[in-house]
Amino acid sequence: MPIGVIDSGLGGLTVLRALRVAMPDTQFLYYGDTARAPYGGRPPHELLSFGRDIVAFLLERGATAIVLACGSLSSTAYDALCAEFPHISITDVLRPGVAAVQAANPSRVGIIATEATIRSRFFENLLRQDDPNRTVLTRACPLFAPLAERGIFTGTPIQWAANHYLHEWRGQIDALVLACTHYPLLLDVLHETLPGVQMIDLSASAAQMAAPHATSDATNQPIFHTSGDKETFDVAARRIIGH
Repeated sequence: MPIGVIDSGLGGLTVLRALRVAMPDTQFLYYGDTARAPYGGRPPHELLSFGRDIVAFLLERGATAIVLACGSLSSTAYDALCAEFPHISITDVLRPGVAAVQAANPSRVGIIATEATIRSRFFENLLRQDDPNRTVLTRACPLFAPLAERGIFTGTPIQWAANHYLHEWRGQIDALVLACTHYPLLLDVLHETLPGVQMIDLSASAAQMAAPHATSDATNQPIFHTSGDKETFDVAARRIIGH
C-alpha cells in the first residue's frame, strides 16, 4: 500500500528523505515532473491540471495516500485536489509548516518561496492568523529552484542570487521559512547570507502529518517516475538522496 509523492522537479526529494525517516517500512511512489519544472511561474489553473493528472497516475499504480512535495502545488491546488479526490488523504508541505514555526516561535519571520506561493499569500496568511503580532516578511526567489535543479548549491551564481534576494533582511528576521522544497538544498549559502538566522525546513513537519498513513511493505524501496530525461534525473536523485 504505497504512498504517492508529487514533486514539481527535484526539490521534493528532500521531502521523500524525511518521509522515509518517519516511515521506514512504507513504500513510496515518487513522481518528479522535471519536464515541466519549475512550477513557480505558472498560473494556478495550470498547476491544478498538472496535479490532477499526476494524482490520477499514482492512484492507478496503487497509491493509497498522496503527499504534495511542492510548495507551489500546496499553495494553489491543495483544496481543489482534496475536493476532486475525496476518497484519499492528501498532505501538503505548507499547512504542517505552521507547527514548525510555532515550535521555533520567532517574533520576526521571513518566508521565501516560488512566485506562485508568494503570490497566493497562503502561507503568509496562515502565519498571521496563528499569531497576529508576529512580523512576517515574504520574498519570491525565482532563481533558486532552477539553480538547485542544475546542482548549483554553492559558488558565485547562487551566492549572487541569495545576496540579491535576502541581503535586506539581515538583522530584520529571526527565522527563515524555506517554503519551497528545493531550498533545503541551499542551506549552506542561506546560512552564509543570513548568519544567525534559524532555518525552518517544512519537510519534517509534512512527514509527521503523513505518518498516520504509514504501512509495512516487504518491498519498501521507492519507485521513481519522471516526466523528463531519466539519466539526468538519476544523477540528480543520487546527489540528493544518496541512491
